[in-house]
Amino acid sequence: MSFSDPNLSDTLTYSLQSPPSWISNSQGTLSINTNFDTPAQIYSITVRVEDNNSSGFPSILFTDETFNLEVIVTNFAPTGNAGTCADVSMRQGETITCSIIVSDLNSADTLSYSLITSEGFASHLFTTVTLAPSFLTPIGPKTLTLRA
Repeated sequence: MSFSDPNLSDTLTYSLQSPPSWISNSQGTLSINTNFDTPAQIYSITVRVEDNNSSGFPSILFTDETFNLEVIVTNFAPTGNAGTCADVSMRQGETITCSIIVSDLNSADTLSYSLITSEGFASHLFTTVTLAPSFLTPIGPKTLTLRA
């Protein structure tokens, strides 16, 4: 947008009319700082430009210009690490409970979890994993994957 005043001695002042909290104005330069929780939608943004009334009119003159700004949300994959389940050593017949650490930049997302294993000695409730190999579980390294 471009604004001008035929009274060249007037100073123009820019303001936003009821903007979202994540948009600000500094003399005509808009700063837009959305985060991962900003709702995806089209926002109507109104910029008001006022002059300083140097020509002596009874009131300050202004104009409003409105434009649409579309926010598109990116769905990021959750990330995680093995937490207290990393490099666990245990004996057959022993039970260990450990926790996986999972985070998601899209904090409004509800995560679901599934444990991918072919060994049959692990179970989970959300990010808590219970390892309970029986005496019939083959000895040796095992790899477990918790999918969020």
